[in-house]
Amino acid sequence: GFRVKNYDDCCGRGVLTITNFTSPNYIEAASEICTGDTTIFGTQALITAGTYTEVFAPIAGGCDSTVVLTLTENPTLTGTGVATICTGDTTIFGTQILTAGGSYIEVFSSVVTGCDSTVTLTLTENTPPTISVVSTSDEITGNDGAIDIDVTGGSTYTYVWDNADTTQDVTGLAGGDYTVIVTDSVTGCSSSEVVTVNSQVGIVEMVKGLFEIFPNPSNGQFSVSIPLTI
Repeated sequence: GFRVKNYDDCCGRGVLTITNFTSPNYIEAASEICTGDTTIFGTQALITAGTYTEVFAPIAGGCDSTVVLTLTENPTLTGTGVATICTGDTTIFGTQILTAGGSYIEVFSSVVTGCDSTVTLTLTENTPPTISVVSTSDEITGNDGAIDIDVTGGSTYTYVWDNADTTQDVTGLAGGDYTVIVTDSVTGCSSSEVVTVNSQVGIVEMVKGLFEIFPNPSNGQFSVSIPLTI
């Protein structure tokens, strides 16, 4: 017990209970930061990896808390890339749809660390080969038509015709339309062209003497002469 005086200076005896607070709390914590970013830790503004200590006062009574923070710094990456595209085609680069050559920048976010990476892409646009029809030969007697083409804009090419030929020029053709796809062996760019072979094949006179067909061969128009007998 102890003696106390009240506000009237009267003495008395009483009991004073003192709460013995425990020693300050100690907490360990961990966090991450991206290079170039800042994180606030109590009174400190942290920008690099390391171990930091901060004392936090209680909000309502109690003891201070000592927090030791281990901060990890994750890098933000910078990279470059190259790609090619054929004229008329498109390519996807992050959020961008690219249709022409040039230099493009895109920011990608890491799904692991959440830090951004900046990538610069150099896109080269290649021109497809140009196909020119030099000449065509009509079909005269049957499967004797021909196509002669010229290709510019590259150095070496592959040829695919819709009749399965794989040469630049084709022969032994019947009348009709033929499509060729020419691919530049270096750039991979392709062009196509449709070429028509005309047919001058005549109608065979199955029964000679009963009627005549002229002109024969014809170009699609002809006359039939039937002699009359009385």
